[in-house]
Amino acid sequence: MRPLMMKFLNSPRVLATSVALTATFVCGSLGTAAPASAYAPDATTGQPGQVVLPQVQVSDVGTTAQDQRLTFHAGTLPRVFRSAAVPAADAQNVVAAYDLQRWNGSQWVNVAHQMHRGQILPGENEIPLPMVWIQPPTSEGTYRIVFSFGWSPTSTPGRVLGEQSWTSSTADDLTCGGILRACESRSGHIVVGPLNP
Repeated sequence: MRPLMMKFLNSPRVLATSVALTATFVCGSLGTAAPASAYAPDATTGQPGQVVLPQVQVSDVGTTAQDQRLTFHAGTLPRVFRSAAVPAADAQNVVAAYDLQRWNGSQWVNVAHQMHRGQILPGENEIPLPMVWIQPPTSEGTYRIVFSFGWSPTSTPGRVLGEQSWTSSTADDLTCGGILRACESRSGHIVVGPLNP
């Protein structure tokens, strides 16, 4: 897993487009029974906190038929819980990346991403992170999403408490909705066709 703590920068998003969003949650947390849709953890180091991940919907978003853009979005915010590696009285920094990957015929390649930073204050258990809203430069193809998180103490940000990444793994992790093209959810990925004429 790549070193998250050194790589991420804050990247706030302002959403100007209103779209129909789903409200289905996907639990990706330790010690909790996962619902039908559940991301699979890829790699874990140290003592990461728990995370609750959203179901991501694929839509075409635009103000006219001519400016529709393929958009990956969620109706709920990812939630990140504190690492148990330090006392609850200590603040923790959290960095996160939401990577959209496209299959190029031989491997998964990152085509778009969001990066965010947050802080869990002393006494708090969790924080929400910004909503998934990704408009890739590509349109049709086979896609999946990978969420990566890193925790560090606010007092010593260079010390990594834990890191973890999660990859879409079921047909319920990515869904089709409000889309003007062929779209099919499959196990761990989604297949999107060209715009319908």
